[in-house]
Amino acid sequence: MINHFKCRIFLHAILFIFSVIFLINQVSAVEVKVVPSKESIIQGEKFDLNISVDPSGAAIAGAQLKIEFDNSFLIVNDVREGNFFKQSKSNTLFNKEIINNSLNTTINVYGAILGPFNVSTPDAFVVINATSRNLTGKVFVNLSDVKICDPSGNYVAIEVSNGSFNIMEISPYNASQSLFLNGTVVDSITRAGISGVTVFSNTSGSTTTDASGYYSLDVTEGTHDLTYMFDPIYYTNRNTASITSSSVMIPDIELIKKQTGTITGMVSND
Repeated sequence: MINHFKCRIFLHAILFIFSVIFLINQVSAVEVKVVPSKESIIQGEKFDLNISVDPSGAAIAGAQLKIEFDNSFLIVNDVREGNFFKQSKSNTLFNKEIINNSLNTTINVYGAILGPFNVSTPDAFVVINATSRNLTGKVFVNLSDVKICDPSGNYVAIEVSNGSFNIMEISPYNASQSLFLNGTVVDSITRAGISGVTVFSNTSGSTTTDASGYYSLDVTEGTHDLTYMFDPIYYTNRNTASITSSSVMIPDIELIKKQTGTITGMVSND
């Protein structure tokens, strides 16, 4: 009788263990991955790079991560919140910090739903708009310090997938797809690149230089009158460039810094 009772306890224990293992296997990890809009990018092309989250049925209310890549290949034009948390139809928090190093760029991002809400449907958490530089080759985009939490603030299991894509050289076969005037704006004395310079074309809009002074302006075929402006620190400069069947690299544009000083004196009624 005692042995029969022990046997029943043993069988129940085995069944319980298998049930727990079965339930664990049914809960998939939340997938966080890099999704380039294309597998191959042309030199000087603008494109979107998504960081998507697939909750795999889990309830998600917050996320944070770091995005790392080689900035000798890419220019970051914009980092914005995707639709992932906006699916809740509630207010959201989204914060970004871009750190530029000599060869690498790190984008620190965190976001959350404000209020007792959650989402469980896949979508893009972060959307990065970038422009490829003139280098060619394979570009790797890696994710680190990834944390996903549920409405109670508890971290959930995750599976991270990094991404990559190729930057291809412009050829006569694809040059008609994208035409770009590329170059760098530098200080006339120090020769250092100037960040934040607005570059205007008389026919094709404008762009802004990045942290190294580099710019890439999407243009149409023909001759363009270009204006380089950074008021009130530098004097405006101008240039003319022509483009036909491929992107053009413009020689460095120099801006002369305006002289500054302090005026002192006394105002009297005399």
